Amino acid sequence: MSSSIAKPNKFNAGDKVFAKISDYPYWPALILDVNTGNKDAVLYKVLCYGSYRLALVKEDGICDYIKNKKLYGKPRNTCMSFDSAILDIDASIGCFKKNRKKIHQIYCINKRLNKWLKKAKRAKNSPNQESSEHKLQKKMTQLKTLRIECKMLKLDLRIKRCLNLVEPNLQNCLQFLTQLDTLQITPVMLKKHPEVVNTISRVKLYMGHIRTSKETQEMEFKYSRQASEIRAKADGVYHKIKTLFNSESDADFVIRFGSQLRTFQAKTVGLSCREFMYLTTEPV
Repeated sequence: MSSSIAKPNKFNAGDKVFAKISDYPYWPALILDVNTGNKDAVLYKVLCYGSYRLALVKEDGICDYIKNKKLYGKPRNTCMSFDSAILDIDASIGCFKKNRKKIHQIYCINKRLNKWLKKAKRAKNSPNQESSEHKLQKKMTQLKTLRIECKMLKLDLRIKRCLNLVEPNLQNCLQFLTQLDTLQITPVMLKKHPEVVNTISRVKLYMGHIRTSKETQEMEFKYSRQASEIRAKADGVYHKIKTLFNSESDADFVIRFGSQLRTFQAKTVGLSCREFMYLTTEPV
């Protein structure tokens, strides 16, 4: 008597992969679901980055994204949608780790500044009281600015998490956008972290998540209304950012911000990671 043992799936829901769909090249995709009910082959329901279309792909048409990026992820100048898909999947993989690292770095800097401030306040009978007072005030201003910067990065990370394609949290996203709108963000913060500008510019165009068959018409209406509110709130935040760079139109802002960002990056290229994170004013 022989018994058949089911082989484990090579991939699971949530995995980032390349998927071979029809005559298209291997395409960056996210596995949404695994269908093992087909006796002939395991089928994977995937979401294609760039186009955000759904497809069913057999297991032999799926391969790991990271391991095969050099083979299948080369830029295709003749296919802009493919290049856009690569950017999207890379952002979904890397942005959270990158932001967490930045937040941790700024947190450590805040901690050091707090210790320095406590020590400075306890110091008495300074030989140069006026100079010491000025230095203390400067450090306090720097600490306040870095705290705002840290909050900005945390909110950017939370907004991205809220707007995932499968299970978004639109109510929380609105709250985080509102909090971001109240922060006293400076041009230097945005030039240090241009991904925040990119996040808001994309949220302005947010159209909603992937619909499921379980959603009622009432739920769809609710999500559509919330998506509209999110776009409006993001547009307000984006307008506030534009005013920091004396720009009225989106096109003018893109040009101005891009130019200033390149200049900023050229001036800070020689700074260490710590020096860069401590930066709260325009570099000389």
